[in-house]
Amino acid sequence: MIFLSNPRIFWIITLFYLLIIFMLSSLSHPPQPLENNIFPVLAHLVEYTILGILLYTSLHSTLDIDPKKILFLAFLFSSFYGLTDELHQFFVPGRHCSLLDLVVDVLGSFIGASLSFLKSKSNPGSSRS
Repeated sequence: MIFLSNPRIFWIITLFYLLIIFMLSSLSHPPQPLENNIFPVLAHLVEYTILGILLYTSLHSTLDIDPKKILFLAFLFSSFYGLTDELHQFFVPGRHCSLLDLVVDVLGSFIGASLSFLKSKSNPGSSRS
C-alpha cells in the first residue's frame, strides 16, 4: 500500500492513538470490584503494547539510525507517556494514579517496541521506502 510508505501516515496514526489514550484517561468511572481487576491490567498491557508498536514504526519510518536506538526511544517515550497518563488520572474525578498500572504500561511499551524491533530485524527496510 502506497500510503503506508509515507512516514507522516505513521505519525498521524500514532498521534491519534495518543489522543485516544488521553481521552479515555479523562473519563471518570466508578471503582471496579476486586474480582474484575484483571481486565484493566490486560487493557493497559494491550494499550501500551500497541503504543510501543506504533512509536517504533513511526520512529523507524522517520529516523535513519540504529534500530536498537529506535527501540530504546520508542520504549522510553511510550513509558514516559504511561507515567504522564497515570499522573493525569490523579486529577480526574473517580480515577487514581496507580503504580501497578504504570508497571503494566512500561511492560506493554517494552513488549510492543521489542516486537516491532524483532520484526524489523527479520524484514529489513520494511517500513522505509
